Amino acid sequence: MRALIFRRRKHDQSDKVESGGAVEVDQSVVISLRLSDTGFGTDAERARFVRFEDEISTALASSGLGFVDGHGFGDGTAELFLLGASADSLYALVEPVVKGFRPATGSSALLLYGSDEHATSRTITLD
Repeated sequence: MRALIFRRRKHDQSDKVESGGAVEVDQSVVISLRLSDTGFGTDAERARFVRFEDEISTALASSGLGFVDGHGFGDGTAELFLLGASADSLYALVEPVVKGFRPATGSSALLLYGSDEHATSRTITLD
């Protein structure tokens, strides 16, 4: 059973950066947090993840670097999808929140540089 997406944003002109332009969405970060079971996690884990997502969303909204595009649960993982112009900048901004969350062993962040078949990536182990 793979990720059930609960929320996904539409990209439109309401996504702004400080300069007043639309947020570029060339790069992304996927934060994958291990759960205690092989399904969708416990009610407490999902509630904790929603609070985590809210903290990340608030940090991104005030920075103008990008936004939360959605999340999913499945296969023992909760995933949070972030979009913006720079995967490195996105992760640097949210890293303190991620570390404060104390991810379980097996958690990771995937930084994607580009959105086409030539994109490169880097994985950061979070445990």
